[in-house]
Parts: sequence; structure tokens; C-alpha cells
Amino acid sequence: MILNDKQDCVESIAKVLERTSAWRKAIAVNFPDDPRNVRAAETLEKLAVDATHTSAAVFLERGETA
Repeated sequence: MILNDKQDCVESIAKVLERTSAWRKAIAVNFPDDPRNVRAAETLEKLAVDATHTSAAVFLERGETA
């Protein structure tokens, strides 16, 4: 898949984050005494929401490596 614009990119990133969050939630059911999976799922959900609110300026910003 070619990501042509910001919206395509943001949707792709959010979808992957949401899918990974769902996977973490499923893992948490098998390991109820381990809080890391629930915490990771919540963080991934927040990142998915944050990704959808990325401004064009931030999206276009890129870091140069030395």
C-alpha cells in the first residue's frame, strides 16, 4: 500500500495501534496477574487517538540524521 497523504498515513498508523491494542487485551486475559498488557493496551489506544490529531506541521516535520 502506498501512503499518498497525511490522512492515509495517519489512518494506517492508527489502525496498527488499535490492532496491537486489541492483541494486548487478548493476551491480558491469559495473564491476569501481569498488569503490563493492560497498561500497554491503554497506551496503544491513546497513541491511536493522538495519531488522528496530528497536525500537518508535525506530520511534515522530519529530523535529519548526522
